[in-house]
Amino acid sequence: AFVADYDGGLVVIDITNPASPGLVTTYATPGYANDVTISGDYAYVADLNGLHVVDISDPTYLGYAGNINTPGAARSVAISGDYAYIADYASGLYVVNISDPTNPTTAGYSSAPIEASGIALSGNYAYVANMSYGLWVLDITDPKNPVPAGSCPTPGYARGVAICGDYAYTAVWGDGIAVIDISDPTAPATIDGLVTAGVAYNVAISGEYAYLAASSSGLQVIEIADAVPRTLIGDYNSAEWVVDISIAGDYAFLSKASGGLEIMDINDPSNPLSVGTVAGDPWQTAVNGDYAYMAGQSSGITIVDISDPTDPDSVANYPDPGKPLGIDISGDYAYIADRDSGLQVIDISDPTSPAFAGRCYTPGNWTWKLAVSGD
Repeated sequence: AFVADYDGGLVVIDITNPASPGLVTTYATPGYANDVTISGDYAYVADLNGLHVVDISDPTYLGYAGNINTPGAARSVAISGDYAYIADYASGLYVVNISDPTNPTTAGYSSAPIEASGIALSGNYAYVANMSYGLWVLDITDPKNPVPAGSCPTPGYARGVAICGDYAYTAVWGDGIAVIDISDPTAPATIDGLVTAGVAYNVAISGEYAYLAASSSGLQVIEIADAVPRTLIGDYNSAEWVVDISIAGDYAFLSKASGGLEIMDINDPSNPLSVGTVAGDPWQTAVNGDYAYMAGQSSGITIVDISDPTDPDSVANYPDPGKPLGIDISGDYAYIADRDSGLQVIDISDPTSPAFAGRCYTPGNWTWKLAVSGD
């Protein structure tokens, strides 16, 4: 796994044996590692100073390949063919020729998106989340001369963007989700982007519905038939902030950092019903089979039997010495983002008796979230 670890640079973790994850090596980037993209034998790191290229052909020994400073603050990077496209904040979109990764060179730029924070590519277009200026679209048919093709305002600061078919889903800081029709990239238009109450912490999709963890506004259910959010069809006001959500079948599991785990019956999305609660302080909950695994910053890992969601039963607790903020399950192991203690792995082959399997410290200050894929 290759991690952009902010002040820890680029970090490589070997997870071949989940019981013994190992910090393989680190690579100190000149600036703060904000984003990383892998292509072939190279890692391309956006480190605020610019683009730093690292040779990862031997993951146990990372080597300098090349770098190029950008005039702004490189926050995000996407790659297509021989070019790296960088969201360079105040300097807009910066394009780098990486046909020779050891000698990246400036190919072109556009200063039009002046608060470029996130980027996604699709076809001949780059879609840039441009903070207070909304979503900008640039024609990159000629990478040496990216040309603004269209733009669309968002109700708040556009922080990130993802493309799915003819739609750009834009994360809008403090204002929920803006969904923009990009079937004509030169005329992007907001469809029915929904401004939600509270701060949108996370979203989960199930069928034709989006379930939004909306902090102080609890759970909000949005119909997204035809991939477009049509209307807020249901909600549930929680007394505590909802900071994360997981969906399993007809149930939504709400993590409430100061209010425990709340289980909602969402069989009728227009009328979500609370059916069970578990005490704790989870920042994230992972559901696997008949068990829910709560990552609590103070309470450690609490394992809950949810075979009957209306009568959840805590069956075990693992007193993590760190401060768990994130969790993911793979096979017989739970992988925990342990804030200032890096990655911890727990053996959950017997959910009623979790056991320490391994730990890997990361050089960064805070480990918030994680995702597990392969080894």
